[in-house]
Amino acid sequence: MKKLLLVSTVVFGLTVAHSQDTIIVTDNYKFKIGGKFISEKSGDRAISPEMYPAYSGGIQIIDRIKKSNFSLESGLYYYNNVYENSYFIPDTAFPFGRYYTLPISYHNLSLPICLRYDTRLFYFSIGFYTDYLFSTSVLDGYSKQGNGFIRDASADRKINFGTISAIGLEKQFTKQFSFFVEARLLQNILSTKVDAAHHLFPNHSTFPNIVNYGFALGLNYKILCK
Repeated sequence: MKKLLLVSTVVFGLTVAHSQDTIIVTDNYKFKIGGKFISEKSGDRAISPEMYPAYSGGIQIIDRIKKSNFSLESGLYYYNNVYENSYFIPDTAFPFGRYYTLPISYHNLSLPICLRYDTRLFYFSIGFYTDYLFSTSVLDGYSKQGNGFIRDASADRKINFGTISAIGLEKQFTKQFSFFVEARLLQNILSTKVDAAHHLFPNHSTFPNIVNYGFALGLNYKILCK
């Protein structure tokens, strides 16, 4: 996955570099409004090294700071990450019963706030995000079977915070529209679970756990200054 992201970034970068135009071709703009599709791997490192697919998307707004290369980037996203739970089935043939992996998708409304810097080829952004958890579901391809019970039934944290960093490439193809692709890394600051009184994974209650990494692509529309 990391090699694929690196190769894609290099190829796209060479394409943009070979072109005669640059990221900031039409320079008289104040805002960019765009849509972003996100494909990532997500997992809780305090539980397992396993990473699971997570797909998200939303609307981004980029507010340019005067006529500099710096901008404030925000937006609103339907954002998913994955916590690896499991369920237990009592079985007389096994002294401790049987455990089965049960990854849970966490569905959030996410609000990022980042500082972004544009060069003539790349852009860089770094900042924070706030996630509001509104629902969960079993990850596609997995299901709970038999008369088992969830191994970790402690309460989920409804509001979480995290850090986000990204590096991307943007290619303008009309006066106001541009296409972009970016590599991303996100890390929750707070733990996934709130109540750890009966937690089977002690580290999970004290350390930030869920990590997402992957790429995003989308379109931006420039709102030009008059």
